[in-house]
Amino acid sequence: TTNVEGAEEFTDANNARYSTGTETFGRIRGLGSASAASGARNFFVTKTRMDGYNIDRLSVASGPNAILFGLGNPGGMIATQIKQANLSGKNPNRGEVGLRVDSEGSFSMDLDYNMVLIDDLLAVRFAGTHKDMETSRKPNSYKDDRRYLTTTWRPFGKTDGNGTAIRLHYETI
Repeated sequence: TTNVEGAEEFTDANNARYSTGTETFGRIRGLGSASAASGARNFFVTKTRMDGYNIDRLSVASGPNAILFGLGNPGGMIATQIKQANLSGKNPNRGEVGLRVDSEGSFSMDLDYNMVLIDDLLAVRFAGTHKDMETSRKPNSYKDDRRYLTTTWRPFGKTDGNGTAIRLHYETI
């Protein structure tokens, strides 16, 4: 997106060391970093490192509008919405596997599967990732294994979006 820089695209003179938290996620409009207050999951502040394997949507609110809603900073806010178990859709029982290799010897595999257990009432979704990442700066490497499980329960069976839904999310890092 325009006016957004990743953490590796600039050097923060006050904090030159690399951090895996959201405090060095990047900056918006050149106004400081998209701080920990801007690193949000489902609009709740988190210190959990962001990874695309369990993200459905990424929202960028540029400018001071982010402050109006209680989160963010003058530069803006970056928030993610994590995956939810889907009860309906064209094909709610579906899965996806992703595999990536590169010239540096990196390997990454992602898995995502949604299953409806009881029609219009209960669904579960599992996502997982395994990463063994290498860079051109040897012996620099990064390994990560994560698992994510979510469930959606509509106790009254309304799938039109107006019924009560109870959602639980669990992630191991």
